[in-house]
Amino acid sequence: MQDKEIIFAFQRGDKTAFDFLLEKYKKRVYFFARKLVHDHQEAEDLSQETFLKAYRNLSKFRGESSLLTWLFKICINHNHSYLRKRKLLFDRNKNLERLAQKSKSSLDLLASREMGDTIREKVQKLPKKQRLSLILRVWEEMSYQEISIVLGISLDSVKVNLFYARKTLRKECEEFFDELS
Repeated sequence: MQDKEIIFAFQRGDKTAFDFLLEKYKKRVYFFARKLVHDHQEAEDLSQETFLKAYRNLSKFRGESSLLTWLFKICINHNHSYLRKRKLLFDRNKNLERLAQKSKSSLDLLASREMGDTIREKVQKLPKKQRLSLILRVWEEMSYQEISIVLGISLDSVKVNLFYARKTLRKECEEFFDELS
C-alpha cells in the first residue's frame, strides 16, 4: 500500500493504518535522530516523540511533501525544542573515551574511529543550517528540493549551505591531517 492510501485511510478514521507508516519509517527516523543527537537513548526518545506528533497531526497532513520529509521536519523541530528547554550539550569527547576503552582492536581501527569521530565533531560545529543541510544530503540522501522543504529555506540557500559546509569541512580535515604529520 502507498503512503497516500495509508494516510487517506487514517484520515477517514482507520487509526490502525498508522502502524503501517510506523513500521515503514521507524528505522529511517531513528537513524536520522541518532545523527542529530549521537546517543542511542536520546535518539529513541526523539524518534518516539516524532511519531507521537505525527500520529496527532497526520489528519492535517496535506501531502505537499513526502511523508518522510514531513517526519524529518517534525524530528528536527522537536529536537530543537527539546534542546532549548533542556539546554543539553553533548560531549563528544566522552563518547570517544568510551569507545577507546571498549575497543580492544588494533590501533589502526582506533585511529579510523577517532578520525570518524573527529569528522562528526567538525560537522556538529558547523552552523545549524549548514549542518542540517549536510546531514540531510549526505546521510539521508535527500534531494535539494526535499532539504529545502524540511528546513523551510530556498533551494539556493540549500546549495549555498552545502557549499560552505563542504568547504569548511575540507579545510578542517586538512588541518586535522596536518596535525597528524
